[in-house]
Amino acid sequence: MSAQLVSIIVMFMSGIAVGVIIDLVRVTLHGLGIHRIAFLLEWFIWLVLGIGTFTLLFFVKGGGWRAVDPMAQILGIFTYELLFQKIFRLIGRVLVNSIIK
Repeated sequence: MSAQLVSIIVMFMSGIAVGVIIDLVRVTLHGLGIHRIAFLLEWFIWLVLGIGTFTLLFFVKGGGWRAVDPMAQILGIFTYELLFQKIFRLIGRVLVNSIIK
């Protein structure tokens, strides 16, 4: 496999992971009723995830960056929102209900 294809796959998967983490943060903050600082916490999480993403990209491609890399990550975030969000939320509800009950 070429290095470019590997980086696209890694960035796509990291986009799905970012979507999961951001969705988890939003649902958790909404469930806890923290509305005043939710905006700041979410921006902090985005900042940490951005740094983590580019660190991952540094390890995969040795610091090389192309315009296709962030596009692949954005596509991964959209893929999570369109295809996997309902599945992950269902799994989350099942886990929460089985642990609480």
